[in-house]
Amino acid sequence: MASPQTKNGYTKIANELLEAMASIKIPADAMRCFFVILRKTYGYEKKMDTISISQFQAMTGLPRGQVCRGISWLKQHRFINSLINETSRVTTHSIQKDYTKWTPTSYPTSLINETTDSLINETKSSLNSCGVGGLINETHKRKKKEKNARARASNFSLMEEIKTFNGLGWSKQAIKDHLLMREIPEADIDTAIGKLF
Repeated sequence: MASPQTKNGYTKIANELLEAMASIKIPADAMRCFFVILRKTYGYEKKMDTISISQFQAMTGLPRGQVCRGISWLKQHRFINSLINETSRVTTHSIQKDYTKWTPTSYPTSLINETTDSLINETKSSLNSCGVGGLINETHKRKKKEKNARARASNFSLMEEIKTFNGLGWSKQAIKDHLLMREIPEADIDTAIGKLF
């Protein structure tokens, strides 16, 4: 039975950084790699550390490709800083602890929601004061009608296709399997087959 104790070692990390991490959506591979970097740096009271791909693999249990994707995601979104020594080809990683430098899509959810709501309200009020708000509403309604018409046409052609396959003697399951391979949503297929059989 596991019984972790701080007397056996612990990683000292600011609550603010943990809270910032907890409030964002991050791919699982990237999160696991982030924890490895936290452990290898802050866990040893260092700002940066040289961590090989094999160390990431050993600590996360992930294959090399997923580790590379995770690290790449972290670098791309500025969660970590990585320096490659050109002569030894060794990479040194550190945590970007100023989470305001993380890319905008990675900011804490509350900050995104506040900013988005504020921008939406400002835009609506500007458009309404210019008399453009009604025009945008009409355009949105028209586009929605066009989308619904396209969906109805698509369902009609799907039903025609199912009729053709049925006429060729295909079973319902064979028809469904064929349409699923073409990445047609299963719910649409079931609805169309239900109407025809």
